Amino acid sequence: MLGLHLPNLRRGESLFAECDAYDLETIRHDGLRAVRREEAALLARLYGGTKFARLRRYACADRFYLVAAAGVLEPHETPAGWGLLVRDGEALRLVRAPERVDSRPGMRVAMLQAVALAASRAVNAAAGVEHTAIADLRRTIVPG
Repeated sequence: MLGLHLPNLRRGESLFAECDAYDLETIRHDGLRAVRREEAALLARLYGGTKFARLRRYACADRFYLVAAAGVLEPHETPAGWGLLVRDGEALRLVRAPERVDSRPGMRVAMLQAVALAASRAVNAAAGVEHTAIADLRRTIVPG
């Protein structure tokens, strides 16, 4: 309804006004803010404890997909921006296309390093190797 009452918010990207997008970030509308806060709270409750949003924010891939058996997940239940592939026998059928994420090679390498670091910490902790021992070893290998 904001678009109808505030036509000046149209972005002018489309030839037809009814297909135009609206720039709702430029107005201070309390009702819109309340709806967005409620949406964020509901999404946090729905996906609480999952890392779907973080994976997109880290931009460690160009596209993100969930793979599920038929009937397990509806397309509207997939996280925002994610695609849905449904197993159909031995094949995968695209049910919902993902949004493309701007993922640069440097971001992918940084994510891989973070995963490797976290995994090595867990392995070292399980083996009883302390951080000070690793620091001492590092100094002997790479002086300075």
